[in-house]
Amino acid sequence: MGKIIIIMGLCLIMVTANAQEKTSAPLSPSAIQQFIHLQQQQIALTKQLLTTQQQQLNTASQLLQSSQYRESKDYSWQDVKKDSKLPENLINANLAGGKPLYICHARFKNLGVHPGQYTTKGCRITYAGKSYEEKQFALLASKAKTTWQPSDSIYQMDQQRQYYQAYRPKPIGIFPLNSSLPKSSLPIVGGHEKGHSLYICRGLYKNQIHLGKVVTGNCNIGYQGKEIYLRGFEVLFS
Repeated sequence: MGKIIIIMGLCLIMVTANAQEKTSAPLSPSAIQQFIHLQQQQIALTKQLLTTQQQQLNTASQLLQSSQYRESKDYSWQDVKKDSKLPENLINANLAGGKPLYICHARFKNLGVHPGQYTTKGCRITYAGKSYEEKQFALLASKAKTTWQPSDSIYQMDQQRQYYQAYRPKPIGIFPLNSSLPKSSLPIVGGHEKGHSLYICRGLYKNQIHLGKVVTGNCNIGYQGKEIYLRGFEVLFS
């Protein structure tokens, strides 16, 4: 809609310019009225374009507020200081038993906040084909119930709930959500990059479970200094 309005506005500007080129000769009353009418149409189209853009900004703001509300209500990110005890109620992604697998996120330079996997060295995150162990990070804690769902769950295009992942323009397929998943459930936002939300994922690699971030249909995890892209994975829902 916005593109159509812009094209129409450009056409009016061209017509107006042509009319102005002819103003070297005295204009008749009818020509003046036509010129005024064209100017009014141009102003109306500009107002309509601004209204459309404002509506888009309002929608984005509502989604952001909704995400922030859910974060403060259902779960929280707990900062971890060096040599301090781990916070309580951490979400363990390794449900099969054995060593706990905790979810972290960390800021990487000025390139956003990235979810990853807690290790003894810090928070393992990935960026541009490499993995990094960040020393300043936070761990995900929640007293509420969380669940892991197949990756295609986050690409269910539900206009009322509006949590479709915009960072993946064309999903491979559209699948119904798991019937056991409450309608109020949403994927937990683990961070952000270039204005896009980054969801938390886990996948199997080298016979081990790894945590990472959802980017363009993959679960990007860190392994031996590299960024590995997994096609089969699960996403954390609240």
